Amino acid sequence: MRQSRRREAPSKVLRRRKSATLLACVVISMLAVATGVEAACNLIPSDPDRFQSVIGATNRPFAGPGDTIEIGIVASGCDARSAGATGRDAASYVATYVFQPRPQAAADVIVIASDCAARAAAIDNCRAKPGVGRVQCRAAKGPGAMTAIEVLERKGAAVFSVRFPDTDALVGGEHDGLTLTGPVRIALTASSDPLPCALASSSCAALPDEEKLVACIDEMHSSDGNCALDAAARHGAFPVFLALPPMNPATATSSPDAAFAGRDVLATRDASGSLVIPIDWRPPGQKVLDKGGSRLRGQSAVDVLRTRLGATPALKSANVGVFTAWGRALPAVYDPNDSAALLSLFDQLEVPLTVLRVSPRVCAGGVASGRACSSDAECTGSTCGPAAFELPASSASAGGPEILAATAGDASASATGNGEQHQP
Repeated sequence: MRQSRRREAPSKVLRRRKSATLLACVVISMLAVATGVEAACNLIPSDPDRFQSVIGATNRPFAGPGDTIEIGIVASGCDARSAGATGRDAASYVATYVFQPRPQAAADVIVIASDCAARAAAIDNCRAKPGVGRVQCRAAKGPGAMTAIEVLERKGAAVFSVRFPDTDALVGGEHDGLTLTGPVRIALTASSDPLPCALASSSCAALPDEEKLVACIDEMHSSDGNCALDAAARHGAFPVFLALPPMNPATATSSPDAAFAGRDVLATRDASGSLVIPIDWRPPGQKVLDKGGSRLRGQSAVDVLRTRLGATPALKSANVGVFTAWGRALPAVYDPNDSAALLSLFDQLEVPLTVLRVSPRVCAGGVASGRACSSDAECTGSTCGPAAFELPASSASAGGPEILAATAGDASASATGNGEQHQP
């Protein structure tokens, strides 16, 4: 007699399928680490997210030092304002990064060009623009340096691959891991055209066509084929492109219940007041996550962050968004019996690099339910809920990251969590 098979619950099937998809991403990451090539899980069919901006669409809504950003140009579609990709020689283009200042502060401008000496006059003109502070020109490629601009072609359309600059030398002491963070505007221009340094005081949308921009990235919109760039269509989690600090190692030791213990956590703050925190969950010396410890590590990391932020009671699920390193939202796993308590950030979801968005306030309902907010006006048809915690006074200096400093309470938070002893 044929033995009957017990049918899985739909929720278990869905979680298993998600796990298989993310396992494929982990395998890609493993191969990337082993070969020294940057992983590109955003390119697998199950991760198609693109982020449309004013001129060009990116494969991610944020980037940290050394990350690669792809910018696609479709001149016959949403990018009709583009001056166009006139050639496939990377030396024909210049990438300009304008790090948006704190209020009343000047912008820092990083120019990436194949020949900085030839751009000397343009750099001087850039420094004279309103709102511009420090300006640096860096070679797109030098002895032993990684290529900072590449021009690709996919399905007849131009795709630019640009490497996000490391700005450690501009913040604090050199080699201290502190970099410029927060909103940043990215522009691509032909090497023969003026530098778009007016972006220090103007948005991409406000610049005239005379600027001859090949691409201009600041606002983030979901790429759904709709070219409307009104405020209501902004991306719900990341409405502007963000510069992230370097990845935070989730452990100082090999113990999974000691996440961030004795270590500062670097973050950036977005316009809604949320803290955006990149995290590397892999144990020291390991290239991939260990399945048994990842759940503990995710829980203890949130416990430590909760303690440092003074969030009481524990952070609710709505206050913590979990994203891949390319900006795709991940379903965090929570205790089904207690909506106020985080069970863990990871259960079957084994993703080595993620970005957390920790929001003090979120919309309490309606179509914007769960969206980070700072006022009722940002919550269509609902209200902005009460604050789960008060943001600390900004610790950022000279455009650098927010620092959630190590505290004496880290160890107890890691050990006890939300009042319960962690179990492996």
